Amino acid sequence: MTEHLWWCQRCGVPLLRRECENCGYEGVKICSDLKLIFNEEYRFLEKETSKKLPAKSWQDGLWIRYKTIWFNGEKLFRLSANGKPTIVKEYPYKDSLYKGYITPNIIYKANKVTLDKLEKEAILFIKDIIKSHPERKPIVSFSGGKDSMHI
Repeated sequence: MTEHLWWCQRCGVPLLRRECENCGYEGVKICSDLKLIFNEEYRFLEKETSKKLPAKSWQDGLWIRYKTIWFNGEKLFRLSANGKPTIVKEYPYKDSLYKGYITPNIIYKANKVTLDKLEKEAILFIKDIIKSHPERKPIVSFSGGKDSMHI
């Protein structure tokens, strides 16, 4: 995996490598990790911070990294770490950036080669483990962080 993410300003999505595989645009280096912001989190943030956000979810360009809210690949503001979320720093942002609706398919197309490679590596790893332990029933557990899913 990469140490950094990039942002495609044409497609409005995070990239796992520098060049967007959807449009060929060279992405702008942003940070090492981003998480989706969903509508419920958007409503919570607006209510708790009393700040009108420029988007309502990741599909409109709103993301989070630790305590920093990102919008269209740029830092928007940083939240306090203790108790009620409070804005401790605001960053200037350009309202003229990508304004389209982001879909999982656009993110996939922009990162296809990298995602396909990761999928292939994961499948081969699982198959190798199953082969090396034929006496055991295969069970795969995947953790995506604070929320976990079992396969």
